[in-house]
Amino acid sequence: MASTRHRKHPVLIAELREGSHGYWHEASRGFLLPRRRRVAAQGTEAEAMEAVEKCEAAVDEGPSVTWLQLQIERLLRAGEGFDRWWREVDRLTDVAERTERHSIEAQRFCAATPWCPPPLAWPLVVEAGARGLGVAYEERRSTAGGDEIALADLRQALLAWLAAAPSLTEFVVLAIAGIQGNAQQRMLGHGILDAAKRIMQKRGGDCGGSTLAVDTQGTWAALWREALIPDGQICPKLVAKACQTLQLTPPPGLGCEE
Repeated sequence: MASTRHRKHPVLIAELREGSHGYWHEASRGFLLPRRRRVAAQGTEAEAMEAVEKCEAAVDEGPSVTWLQLQIERLLRAGEGFDRWWREVDRLTDVAERTERHSIEAQRFCAATPWCPPPLAWPLVVEAGARGLGVAYEERRSTAGGDEIALADLRQALLAWLAAAPSLTEFVVLAIAGIQGNAQQRMLGHGILDAAKRIMQKRGGDCGGSTLAVDTQGTWAALWREALIPDGQICPKLVAKACQTLQLTPPPGLGCEE
């Protein structure tokens, strides 16, 4: 810290300490006073204002001379002295504690709440559960045509639908299984997997759990078996991409072949 030897005004400083959860808390605060500074609460308000004006005129402009420091100078010379100052400090400390408490609670709430995009005016309507996602996506895409705004709305709608899924991993596996045999399966599958990847990135890599239910494990194994069949009903690259995106492993006895 710079020396206060040549400063003409008190400098307000604060001591911060890191808490157990990584939050910083104010431990104490005080003033660095210039040498030979005499703290007194004498004089009238007019005299205090006159002293402040003299200080403003005498002190060169610099980073150590701020409006706050001039106000402190005024308080030190005013009739109430430090009493008024400490009352204000108590009030601001109470406000700071309440703000900090609310801020910590908000941070904990955000950490515990999975990320979801804002509500949409035109959400994606999906029938037959996750297996019907590909059909709904394809119908909406054909309606959009080449309209870039409509396609952007569709991507956001797909993102919102997947983000609301109880288990992102299981829903994506079922959605990929639902587009088997579809002529547009590559376009649909890449769109679904890209949306899932973005949700995972927003959630810090959490995809809602990679442990599949028994029925979904059977669907995942069937997808792999179909992908290994020449001219099968599912593109092998989509299955491999799903494996990488969802951080899943191939079923026992099956490898990754494209």
